[in-house]
Amino acid sequence: MTSVSLSGSDYFHLLIDRKMKRFGLAGNISRVHFQLSADTDLDALAARLKSNTYLQKAASAVYKLRWPFLPKWELSANLKPQVLVTNSLTETEFHTHVLNRTVDNQKGLVCIDLCTLNDATKHLVVSMHHVLFDHQGMMNFIGALNNDFDGEVFPEN
Repeated sequence: MTSVSLSGSDYFHLLIDRKMKRFGLAGNISRVHFQLSADTDLDALAARLKSNTYLQKAASAVYKLRWPFLPKWELSANLKPQVLVTNSLTETEFHTHVLNRTVDNQKGLVCIDLCTLNDATKHLVVSMHHVLFDHQGMMNFIGALNNDFDGEVFPEN
């Protein structure tokens, strides 16, 4: 992939991320939370998500900071989609671990948690770095999960 420059709003989100981390927070992370039906097979869903080409491409995106040049988007061959399946979580564990999941260039800018709580409810939580999924990018990603995405995965303009 040819490197693609980050936009002005991307820089803004990276600055917010740095400031939030200085205060001990997870960073500038966006989350989408879905409660799933009770009969959802989380392992089968995890396999489908891991094989989704849009998720594979999104999971491999990293930003490279090369001083004195502007940061660029690149795809990393080493990063695979993080789709984590967890069962028997307490409500506290769900809030502490899943809803505070961190994502970064080293682990990947996207992580999907599929979990069953002790009350038998099933959940899907997408944690994504805001710099990757700002505005239209987030809508494209959700559309890809629903298999109705018909645009470019990473438009270059």
